[in-house]
Amino acid sequence: MGGRTRKDGGFYAGITGHRPDRLDDAGLPGLDTRIRSVLDALLGPLTVVSSLAEGADRLAAAAATARGDRLLAILPFAKAEFARDFATEGSLAEFAGLLAQASEIIELPGTRGAVATDAAYEAAAAAVLARADVLLAIWDGEPGRGIGGTAHTVEAALARGIPVIWIAARPPHEVRILPAPGGADPAGPDLRTLEILLESGSVS
Repeated sequence: MGGRTRKDGGFYAGITGHRPDRLDDAGLPGLDTRIRSVLDALLGPLTVVSSLAEGADRLAAAAATARGDRLLAILPFAKAEFARDFATEGSLAEFAGLLAQASEIIELPGTRGAVATDAAYEAAAAAVLARADVLLAIWDGEPGRGIGGTAHTVEAALARGIPVIWIAARPPHEVRILPAPGGADPAGPDLRTLEILLESGSVS
C-alpha cells in the first residue's frame, strides 16, 4: 500500500469526493453516518488530509474533527483566493471553521485561468495523495469530468500504489476497498478492521 513512515506512528487518510452539484441525490445524513463508520474502523491516531472543497471533502473533514482526529488542510490556492470559490456566507463560515480546527494548513501557489485553475486543483489532489496511506473517495462511480476531480484522483491513487476506500455517493452508500494493483496485501494492516467489518456486513 502507499504506507508512509510517520514519526507519530499515525495513519493518514486522504479525502476526495464530489462537490454539492453531484450530491443532490446523495442522502447526506446517511452518507455522513457511513463516513463516520468507516473512520471509526480505521486504526488511529488518524490524520485526515483534505482540500476543504465544498461537498464531500468538508463532510469527511467535519466528521473527522468531530471524532478528535487531526486535520491537514491542503488548499489549491492561498486561503483568500480559494475563498472566492464559495458563494454563500454559510459556505465561507464553514470553510473558516474547518481551517480553525486544522492542525496544519498548506497553501499551494495556484493561479486562476482557463488552464491554470484546473492545474491548481490537480496539484492539490497530488499533494493530498503524497501524504496519504489510503484514499477515502466519496464517488458516484461515474467517469471523471476533468483533471483533479474524484475519478481522476482515484485513478492516480491506485497508480501510486495507494488503496482506495470507495464510499458510494448514492444510497445505500456501499463501501468497497479498491486495492492498488500488484499489492501483496490489498488491505494492509491499518485497513484490517475495516475489511473484517465489510466481510461481516457490519459496514456495507
